[in-house]
Amino acid sequence: MNARPPSPAGNQSPEPATVWLVQRTRNGADSEAKVLYDRLAPALLAWIHLQVQPRMGGRFEAEDLLQEIWLRILDLLPSFDPNKGGFRAWVFQIARFVALECLRKAIRENPSLVFHQSDPCLARLKDGEASVSTNMAQREASSLLLAFLNDLAPREKKLMILCGMEERPVREAAAALELSQAAAEKSWQRLRTRLRQDPSLKRILFFDE
Repeated sequence: MNARPPSPAGNQSPEPATVWLVQRTRNGADSEAKVLYDRLAPALLAWIHLQVQPRMGGRFEAEDLLQEIWLRILDLLPSFDPNKGGFRAWVFQIARFVALECLRKAIRENPSLVFHQSDPCLARLKDGEASVSTNMAQREASSLLLAFLNDLAPREKKLMILCGMEERPVREAAAALELSQAAAEKSWQRLRTRLRQDPSLKRILFFDE
């Protein structure tokens, strides 16, 4: 029997831990797969708007790319190993890879390959159209995150994308931004504090806290 587990330690929310949702989705549980998708979609959609669409010249719809990323996540989910890193970092590695694939297709002027309705992975989520498309709540959450990011200074914005969304190590972000690690860590700590003080933003990026 797969009763819903307790929330992560210190979290008073009745929502289940992401690691449990991942395991249940691996086992073919459609309802948990939808919860997992709903949890990931806002940050992924905001990331696509910020990091991918400007480079593609509007060739692809953000939600089409989001669906393609989600299908790849489902396909590769059995390979996820929590002992090798966090789930969000793994998800965004896939997102970057899929986005690069789509960018190469755009360069070859073959956008019809981006998303196929016949993909067999869709069969797992056929019961509800919202399962493989963004709903109004996800769009609103994504817009809220985008508004927060666009209000930041350019360097802070990049730090948020690298550490807050992609969960890259601070030392890697510091190198990309040409900052000392100490300066990057201090700036990231300030950003984390601001995010945690806003319940809506905290829910999008720190859902297991």
